[in-house]
Amino acid sequence: SGNSIYHGLQLKFEKRLSGGLSFLGAYMWSKAIDDLIDNPPNPYNVRLERGLSDNHFPHRFVFSHNYDLPVGRGRRWLSSASRPVDALLGGWAVAGITTFSSGDRVNTSVQGNPSNNGQTDRPDRIRDPGLPRSQRTLDRFFDTSAFVRQAAFTFGNAPRNALEAPGLVNFDVAVYKQFAVTEQVSVQFRAESFNFTNTPPFGSPGAQFGSSGFGVISSAGDGRTVQFGLKLRWRVAERRVVRKASARV
Repeated sequence: SGNSIYHGLQLKFEKRLSGGLSFLGAYMWSKAIDDLIDNPPNPYNVRLERGLSDNHFPHRFVFSHNYDLPVGRGRRWLSSASRPVDALLGGWAVAGITTFSSGDRVNTSVQGNPSNNGQTDRPDRIRDPGLPRSQRTLDRFFDTSAFVRQAAFTFGNAPRNALEAPGLVNFDVAVYKQFAVTEQVSVQFRAESFNFTNTPPFGSPGAQFGSSGFGVISSAGDGRTVQFGLKLRWRVAERRVVRKASARV
């Protein structure tokens, strides 16, 4: 059993397809709090577990778009281009998904079991562990001196999910073009790049007080990935069968 509360502001803006352009954007500003945790350090006072939820992301923005470039036959520019010119420059389109998001929540712990209750303990927090962006490094993402080991047979006062991992900045981009082979057959070429800017998606910092990795970020997600593809598309010609009916009178 448990309790949770959520407050948020959600905004959405959309442009439906016109002029070859469509896009959809969404922004969320929110706060999620709960006391949902398995095996709380002090099962007789679950209120101590009330804190930011595991799925608390105060800011998240996602923007997707698709744009048929106005170049080539039937489009604004080079509408009367020759076949070779149109094959090279015309008919291209770009699409993408952009994501900006706050980081995951990180729950601190302490080596050993000072409370002697058989569960995972959290340390004492003596001040705000947040560091200015200019002072954050992979070896010291937060102020590790803001935590101390609690006294024996006591529970630490550090709140649940007291830390925030690095946020996400990601751009996925695709460029594609349709080549007409015949009236019924066409080929689509696609070039796609995930994490186009090669921005490192760093993992969560070490959160176990007393370990050598406390405050250290030692992992990251995938870097830039590029892939190419060809898709063959064909249309089956519609056939109509007309049957003659005769009636005897």
